[in-house]
Amino acid sequence: MKMYDLAKSLILISFFCFLVACHSTDEMDADVAVNGFDTLISYMESEADFVNAPDTPFLISAPEIYSNLQNNYLVIDIRSSEEYEKARIKGSVHVLPKDVIPFLENDIHAPGFEKIALVCNGGHESAYVAMAARYLGYSNVYPIRNGLSSWDYSIAREHRLKNISDSQIDNLVTTGFQMNPAGEFPVIKTTRSDGYEILRDRIIEILSDDITDRFITIDDVMDDRESYYLISYWPESRYNRGHLPGAIRYQPKNALRSDKSLNTLPLDMPIVIQCFMGTHSNFVTLYLNILGYDAKSMVYGANSFMYSIMKEEESPGRHFAEEKDIFHYPMISDEGAITPGEVIEPVQKVIPDGGC
Repeated sequence: MKMYDLAKSLILISFFCFLVACHSTDEMDADVAVNGFDTLISYMESEADFVNAPDTPFLISAPEIYSNLQNNYLVIDIRSSEEYEKARIKGSVHVLPKDVIPFLENDIHAPGFEKIALVCNGGHESAYVAMAARYLGYSNVYPIRNGLSSWDYSIAREHRLKNISDSQIDNLVTTGFQMNPAGEFPVIKTTRSDGYEILRDRIIEILSDDITDRFITIDDVMDDRESYYLISYWPESRYNRGHLPGAIRYQPKNALRSDKSLNTLPLDMPIVIQCFMGTHSNFVTLYLNILGYDAKSMVYGANSFMYSIMKEEESPGRHFAEEKDIFHYPMISDEGAITPGEVIEPVQKVIPDGGC
């Protein structure tokens, strides 16, 4: 009996050790980071291909916001606290970029609003963050076209109007420049196996950093031109009429797919995206940042270096002009109204909560 009991005990101990070893291995495997790029790009291109969508760039205008402040619209101001206190749209709420996703997820019932408008001074930060919200399923989130520069002249004067320039108009070339040869994709380290979860992790991480580093001026680019892989995100016809020296054309809403030219982007240097007004480039920049590229949006786009040409072409959405793009709507500060005109009292005194 003693030999039998001993053998039985040894078997039980061996089985217990096997279970513990298996459990430890499972835990270890769950914590081991792997390259999630393929899972991420597959999810984004099949379920959330917003950067290539026909309605991108998606925008909301200042007149639409102004006429709906008494309706079910919510305005989120993502500027600094100092800027918000100094001048803001009445009824807007102040949420920093790093807190926008948690705010949408936890503090309000976002689908309960007809539209949610994000605002900043020039339009680039709000477009960047709005794209992040879209990727996470908030299809009613929009950036205001041209930012608060379209709302108030004093803001436009310090942002969009201040950055209108012809600084490179005499340096434009018509020579085409070739993409890099196809190479490797970035590595996305993750312990996740689900595409949406990887995407959300990437967005939270990106917005937790100082997003101002994701934007660059034409002067900074040209001061150190050889350090950047410069993309003209333009149609072929516009590119052929003149572009920055060394700028490489990528077809909007097509080229930056995994089965197209995405793998021609460099992994060893910053990428600068340039479009007409610096609007579309903000959406593209976030997309590339999510995928692991060091991408930056050229603020104000071609308006910042060849404005006269953009204005002469008179194509919709290609240039910012005081007479057509600034609406002189009222704003308030902590001291009260600061712009002449009627200040609309919005209905949104109580933000819908998650129980709706």
